[in-house]
Amino acid sequence: MAFHTPTRRGKATRALLALAGAAVCLSACDGGGAKAEAPAPIPLQLQMGVALPPGGLATIGLRELVKGLYAETLLLSDRNGSTRPRLCEKWEWLEGGTILKLTLRQGISFHDGSPLDAETAAGLLRKKFAAEIYTFTYRSVTRIEVLDERTLQIRLARPEALLLEDLTDARMMKEDAVGTGPFVIDGPITDEAATLRAFRGYYPEPPQVERLEIKRYASLRGAWSAMMRGEINTLYEVSREAAPFVEAESSVRTYPLLRPYVYSVVFNARHPVLARPAVRQALSYAVDRDAIVRDVMGGRGERADGPVWKYHWAYSTAHRTYDYNPDLARLKLDAAGLPLRQHGDGQMPSRFRFTCLIMGDDSRFERIALVLQKQLYDVGVDMQIEAVPLLQLVDRFTGRFDAIFMEVLSGRSLTWLYRTWRSKPIRHRELNPGYTAGDAALDRLREAFAEADVKRSVGDLQSVFHDDPPAIFVAWAQTSRAISSKIQVPYESNMDVVGRLWRAQWAPAETAEQ
Repeated sequence: MAFHTPTRRGKATRALLALAGAAVCLSACDGGGAKAEAPAPIPLQLQMGVALPPGGLATIGLRELVKGLYAETLLLSDRNGSTRPRLCEKWEWLEGGTILKLTLRQGISFHDGSPLDAETAAGLLRKKFAAEIYTFTYRSVTRIEVLDERTLQIRLARPEALLLEDLTDARMMKEDAVGTGPFVIDGPITDEAATLRAFRGYYPEPPQVERLEIKRYASLRGAWSAMMRGEINTLYEVSREAAPFVEAESSVRTYPLLRPYVYSVVFNARHPVLARPAVRQALSYAVDRDAIVRDVMGGRGERADGPVWKYHWAYSTAHRTYDYNPDLARLKLDAAGLPLRQHGDGQMPSRFRFTCLIMGDDSRFERIALVLQKQLYDVGVDMQIEAVPLLQLVDRFTGRFDAIFMEVLSGRSLTWLYRTWRSKPIRHRELNPGYTAGDAALDRLREAFAEADVKRSVGDLQSVFHDDPPAIFVAWAQTSRAISSKIQVPYESNMDVVGRLWRAQWAPAETAEQ
């Protein structure tokens, strides 16, 4: 699918922007000829609207967004899944992957003026590792040692190649929201709003965005209305349903990106029928992914052929895929001993019936689920749809479901594959489909340090997910960020401009055009 890049309509421009993470570094430039002092850049004031439904996990989402603006991580993950330096400038694996040596950047300071040295980083990591119960690599840490002012090393009980990726989530953050990030918290953080200001001591340069106000709205419609009234100049997310309307508005620009979440019908492998790989294969052949992307998602997405982020550097394009083939789906279901039959309850005849949970009050899931329901019924399978509130849905993650249609995080990193699809003990609010077929390949990935070994392990995983699919992997969804056309934002295709805020050049449009 072709992504829509920002275009001009007359003098005004359309604008969608992704404001998820950090701060901007704007540097002044000398003009040619006689030396003239460059004018001071004009500080930006951003008012950002975030659409989150009231209550429950939604308020956590607001706080997590804010956290990404004031607290940075040691490492970061690029769009292609590569690990890059951030607060840590280099790293080295020692003793067969049981020691990770980290060297911090020089000149990094917290908002309170104190330096980020190895002793402080080690203390924050110890707290992080002790408090985290879901991150499997952290459980292998036996000791953190400080070697000098900028160097520390993490000792492990076993090789943990995926620890590097997990450290992209380890934020260096003191009490009272004191971090090293481009923005400083300015006032209390509530479930409804937060205000931040530029951190003047930010490395390597302070952001051009002087002040950032974030406000939560109960719906995307409410956030968009606020933008049209001039209450906000940045909209964190635009739904695919609203995208054509927003793109037609000349006062904003839109910036699309493919989200690293895959729409999936996740099966409970403990179900008496869905436990059979041949049945799950048949259901995968019954789904027309291209039609869903084209007709339901309006072309704003890409078909999915598995849970591995399709733009990851280790992704294998040689693996087999489930192209739409309803005739083959019927043959496989017949071979599995599942003929069409009457059930005696007034329902239409079917081969078997299962219930698929979806999140209630979210049209994204409902519209696709209805099409999936029809496509599966065309091969004789009756998928009943049950919409439940978000918190109730999460409470049933432990195994109280036949199937769930949901977004599964790929995260552009391989550690999320392990967290999601490696069999695990049952824990509250952790997705547990009872899938075990990928365990061996995932464990090999856990110990793959060399590039060739990572590629081989990912290729093995893609084969496993095809031969014994834990879900129907449907599509990667596109979203957009929106920002006033009065603000100039650098953009590359499929880039989250908000996530690059800390290193992109933002400026008033008038200044940028000079």
